[in-house]
Amino acid sequence: MAAGQEGIPRDNQKGGEVEPSKGRRGHRTMALGLLALVGCSSGGHNLKEEFLDSVTNVTTVMNETGSQLQVTLKSYNVIVRSEASDLVAAYEYFAGELDELDELMDDMKDALSEMNSASNELFGSWSKDLRSYAQDGMREHSQNRLGAIVTRFEKIQATANPARVASDEVYAELNDHLLFLKYDLSPDTIAGLKKDAKSLNKDAQRLIRYLEDTAARSDQFVLAMKYGSDESDAPPDLTKWPDEEGSDSEESDEDLQKWPDEQ
Repeated sequence: MAAGQEGIPRDNQKGGEVEPSKGRRGHRTMALGLLALVGCSSGGHNLKEEFLDSVTNVTTVMNETGSQLQVTLKSYNVIVRSEASDLVAAYEYFAGELDELDELMDDMKDALSEMNSASNELFGSWSKDLRSYAQDGMREHSQNRLGAIVTRFEKIQATANPARVASDEVYAELNDHLLFLKYDLSPDTIAGLKKDAKSLNKDAQRLIRYLEDTAARSDQFVLAMKYGSDESDAPPDLTKWPDEEGSDSEESDEDLQKWPDEQ
């Protein structure tokens, strides 16, 4: 027997090289398999958490946008309703608030893009894994869960994306009024805006409610994903934007009931 090979099983001696025992190789293979399984499971949970974080971020940005729109609208109304003692200062304040709103609009677009990307990652990975099941019953159960989540998420998209579009429209209206007042703050110029201002206020107030409702639906979705709770009533209908719904009459908008020239 060659030196250095004493006590080594004959079937593991090849040309002076020592092969790892089959038992050790088996343990190593099993360990690698377990690591792969843990990695696969952990990856799925990570994708889910990233997705839920992105939905929560959309909720936060929408709430912030609604709040900022309310502030911007008030700063605009101070000018149009002739409530400012210093019109130039009031105009500059309105312009600054509108800039803040513009930044939040950009944040909303980024947040929606991230949410959509995260959903594609999660749903794509989940759909791919369905092909790996050996048991039909488990595959069907997982597929049904995925289908229910996708359906619920599509309701969030159906409200979030139109809300973002409507936000752009209201911002464009406010920006037009800002430009209109940029070089002329005379009483005649301001009076000429009052008719359009009433419509702008109504559109903005409705948008604020849409943003708040969409954020609430997103919160419900996250709770349903985390705890399996059922989603409540249907999301707000944004297909009738902005003046086709009969529920929002002028009488329902307290801030618009009486303008200075009607009192």
